[in-house]
Amino acid sequence: MLATLVLLTSLTEFMAQQVTERLGEGVDREPQQEQETYQGHSIRFIHQYWRIQPDSVCADRQAKPDYEICRQQAVALFTDYCQRLSRGSPEEQESPRRAMYCAAAESSTMAVSAAEPTAPIADPTPATPEVELQRGRRECNRLRFKAMLSDDPALRQQRDRVCAEQPQ
Repeated sequence: MLATLVLLTSLTEFMAQQVTERLGEGVDREPQQEQETYQGHSIRFIHQYWRIQPDSVCADRQAKPDYEICRQQAVALFTDYCQRLSRGSPEEQESPRRAMYCAAAESSTMAVSAAEPTAPIADPTPATPEVELQRGRRECNRLRFKAMLSDDPALRQQRDRVCAEQPQ
């Protein structure tokens, strides 16, 4: 009886550990540093909870003359990955990695300057009405959230204008 109880306890602890590890992988709890090479440029960044930390993007090049180029290439990289994963399988489209790259590509904190990236990405497929509708709804939701946190009347007007253009 005691041996069965010990075996059952060990099995339960093992299963709990496996479930905890799997859930931990999906949540992305620990900061993860990544380095990607994109169009000949090395781009480093850190993500945690499936959000790229904006200050970490190209932080290793902050005092160097190619810092702005690195940031522009990072935005291009995130946009490219977002587009690729958005056109992928249903699993890729729903993945937290796709959401992470798309959020970083659209983030105003990632905007560096009005200059074009050194090698702009051409979208090989034209935007369909469904894609445009999704973008519009995303922009409406983003502005709704920002307007909740702000007292800026211009932001509320922009939210009202953008959201009025989107069918419900």
